[in-house]
Amino acid sequence: LERCIVKQKITEIILKIIFWDFGNVIVPFKVDELKLSLASLFRVSWRDVSHVLNSKISIQPGRFPKLFWQSIESDEWAPVAIYDILCKRFRTKPHFDDFIVAFNKAFREDVEHSALFLNLSRRIRESGYLQGLISNANVMHQAEMRGKFGYLLRYMHPQLLFFSCDREGRKSESPIFFENIFSEVTGNFGVQKEHMIFVDDRDDNITGCKKAGVIALQFSTAAGILELEEEFEKYGFVIKQN
Repeated sequence: LERCIVKQKITEIILKIIFWDFGNVIVPFKVDELKLSLASLFRVSWRDVSHVLNSKISIQPGRFPKLFWQSIESDEWAPVAIYDILCKRFRTKPHFDDFIVAFNKAFREDVEHSALFLNLSRRIRESGYLQGLISNANVMHQAEMRGKFGYLLRYMHPQLLFFSCDREGRKSESPIFFENIFSEVTGNFGVQKEHMIFVDDRDDNITGCKKAGVIALQFSTAAGILELEEEFEKYGFVIKQN
């Protein structure tokens, strides 16, 4: 009987998931750095870059135009397409490889934060909880997250890594986007919405997640990650200490 009780408690702990956003939660994302790096590459001002990113554009005839910085998160916008648009706008053509590097410079790792995050992420897994990622990433940023910063995802379940550029309803503030992911997770892992938490830095993503029926905690790298442990505990996610 005692063994059955222990097994039941372990099962209850395992069937909970903490989802993380990436930019400004796991690794700082500096929009100004993105503008400055692209400005340097294309030999224009950061204002020129900002103007293009905030202009409305449609990659296909007849499609409703969106802000450029929003639409590049769509799976229809391959890196080459983004590169070609910027080259035409700025009338210069730097090497494509240099463009990829410049586009990803917005990620500026904070080594101390990374160490604290990995420590927390490890203890979350040791406590019996699953972890995943829900990121509003375009194709280039997705590659950077998996490649250069992949070690920060080491304690996350590989089937719980979700990138908006891979899915329908790509903008992650959409409740439908979250609903599709959470329904898929429930179907594959048997975890109910009330046993999930999502951590993100943006108001609109927090709102979208809550409308889909899942707890959402607002956090940014500047806030200090240690405070998150107390927030997790409020919702029944008790984290093992070192």
